[in-house]
Amino acid sequence: MKTFGQTMARIGLGLTAMAFLMWLMWPSDPIQAIRDVEAEPLFAFSVALFVWIASEFKRSEEVIFRESSPNDVVVGRRLVSYSAYQLREVLRDHEFSDGLPYRYSTELQGLRDEISIGLMGFQNKKLQEYFGSFYHELEQLTLMLATYTSPSGLGDATLLYVKAPKLHRYGGIEDRFNSGEFTDVQLKEIKELNEKCRVTWSSLQRLIKKVKEQVPEVFDEAIEYKWFYWRSEE
Repeated sequence: MKTFGQTMARIGLGLTAMAFLMWLMWPSDPIQAIRDVEAEPLFAFSVALFVWIASEFKRSEEVIFRESSPNDVVVGRRLVSYSAYQLREVLRDHEFSDGLPYRYSTELQGLRDEISIGLMGFQNKKLQEYFGSFYHELEQLTLMLATYTSPSGLGDATLLYVKAPKLHRYGGIEDRFNSGEFTDVQLKEIKELNEKCRVTWSSLQRLIKKVKEQVPEVFDEAIEYKWFYWRSEE
């Protein structure tokens, strides 16, 4: 129930209780009783009634205790961490006309896999709805990355490019650092990847907003920023 509805309910219950009290104490001759009412008590009652009703309308929100499940706190902290670091870098700031460090793709795929097999999710049903929408976009994005990009480089320096690496005529893959012009097909793929990242980012931000509302315990401690799936080869 919204705050305004709660306020009106309290006022209604109070007035109902007063009506029952008046019914209980109703005099046998109400006309004479009204004539006998003195001005000072009537004024005092009117002021008290006004103050009571006015005090029910508060501009500040009431503090409501909410205890979230430990699982929802852990998942919420993971997502807040991602939105401030790795996913922010990929989904909001990166342009696929440039190479994407391979560690970001590894992190996206690991997150997708953990969700897909049911190891990550919210017990809060409302949050789970938003989480499901985010997962849908994430799953499509990782599929597009697997389809449109190819790695170039070795170890921690590996980058994902939309332009596929060239093949040696004697076999093997030649490293290519995104030189030359993009074809029309590649430009289309770059645009689709950029757009899908922005859509996924918007879905994540809607989820994070709900996490802040529904699971405030997420911020009881400092958020830890780290890689959960990618491991450096150095």
